Amino acid sequence: YDQVLELQPTNVEAHAYRGSAAWRGGETQPARTDYDNAVTFDTAYPDVRVFRASQRLSEADPAAAAEDLMVLDGLAAPPVVGDLVAASRLRERVASELARSGEVVAALELLDSGLASLGVSDPSGIAAALWAHRGWLLAATGDQDLAELSLVSLDQAVAVDSSNPYALAYRAVVRVAILGQRETGLRDAEAFATSCGGSCHLMQRLWRRIDSTTRKQKEKI
Repeated sequence: YDQVLELQPTNVEAHAYRGSAAWRGGETQPARTDYDNAVTFDTAYPDVRVFRASQRLSEADPAAAAEDLMVLDGLAAPPVVGDLVAASRLRERVASELARSGEVVAALELLDSGLASLGVSDPSGIAAALWAHRGWLLAATGDQDLAELSLVSLDQAVAVDSSNPYALAYRAVVRVAILGQRETGLRDAEAFATSCGGSCHLMQRLWRRIDSTTRKQKEKI
């Protein structure tokens, strides 16, 4: 990348990927400089938006990371870029950090922006995960009305992909632990166990949460 930039100082791809290499090597400031230069030279280059959003999230700046992702949503990015964001759950992680800092509305806007960018076609099945996370963030506010509203998003996630593990796991917890809908929640939990073969990382967390809630309910009786 250095050789390319010696000949072409404004080469956006070279700046973006040199920055990515620097960040992976622990050189955060050179990475930040290269990312910022890439954006300066071409605001519509999608790869650097993903790279910079990842770095910004790691540096505890989810608002800036969300800004990059929302710009990305308006670009004509190749499908592989969207797949990269989805595989790393970058959007969901940024939204979670926004919500954790009290910016729930901004978190929902980020997820909604991602959903809107998918349009009608969603060949990679990204929408279900975004709907699921949207529902989970609403439920996690602790507000009963928002918890009930979360089922709209969670139901949509299951409608889009009936085997999505996040949609099933989140809906199971919301139904059992928050809304007291034990029977339907356990059905979701069983479907979740089937969808991931009983081995995915959410499994133990899900059953611990349901078991804890069940014990508390029994203690009240």
